[in-house]
Amino acid sequence: MSNSILDDIKFNLRTGNNILRFVIINAGIFIILGLLSLIDNLFKLGGILHFNEYFTFPSSPVWWLRKPWSLLSYMFLHQDLFHLLGNMVMLYFGGRIFTEFLGNKRIVALYFAGGIAGALLYMLLYNTIPMFADAGIISNLLGSSAAVLAIFFAIASYLPNYEVGLILIGPVRLKYIALFLFVLDLLSIDQNNPGGHIAHIGGALFGIAYATGLRKGYDFTITFNNMVNKIENLFSKRNQSSAKMKVSYRESTSQKAKAVKEAKNKQEVIDAILDKISKSGYDSLTKSEQETIFKMSKED
Repeated sequence: MSNSILDDIKFNLRTGNNILRFVIINAGIFIILGLLSLIDNLFKLGGILHFNEYFTFPSSPVWWLRKPWSLLSYMFLHQDLFHLLGNMVMLYFGGRIFTEFLGNKRIVALYFAGGIAGALLYMLLYNTIPMFADAGIISNLLGSSAAVLAIFFAIASYLPNYEVGLILIGPVRLKYIALFLFVLDLLSIDQNNPGGHIAHIGGALFGIAYATGLRKGYDFTITFNNMVNKIENLFSKRNQSSAKMKVSYRESTSQKAKAVKEAKNKQEVIDAILDKISKSGYDSLTKSEQETIFKMSKED
């Protein structure tokens, strides 16, 4: 049974969508660190297996220089089970819509960029706002909330009038959910967990900026995505049978021009459909338009 579960996890990590991959990675890290902490406590090892402190992001720049990896590692740590579940539900909720309309590949770069933006805003304010002067040197940040909210706010900004059904409430537009979450975090800064709320706002602002850039034809994550594609292509080539002949060729100028033109035409079509969704809702699309945007999102 355990082998079957491991095989399923490996399969989903290799072939699943990136939202599912992030859920598996976050849950896996939570379980591993939890088990190490349990062993440490049971055998009274003095905290040598409590690794969270090595991977949380500190508000002090000096302390961060001692563990620079924490700028990335903090966004895969969670305080408790409810912290993990809340973030993973939001990741699935926003990520599913994002993937449907903007594709699967952009998720990875946006997750990391949003998490970094949240961490940097947290460090900046903790070292410049008088309220945090006493806590600045000992405060630490953990959780994927900033990364998750970057994804949600990106799609909420890109498709503000897209409606989702909420339990006990009914259909609500994404822009109203985003506005509620933003105001809630803003008003909670001087309450409990101020660092977390600041990071949330940082991730949200990056998501909004990302969607704004995407609307204007600029993708902040394109360099990262190209790098990921090259790595994936490299591994796929290595997995090919050595018996297959490898043929290399250089695209002609006309072929490149044709590819650019096709990509531009495809983007114009999908932008027109997304504009229609933004103005009139998803239900206003014809069956043909729904099929078109679904196919194009899968190609990304």
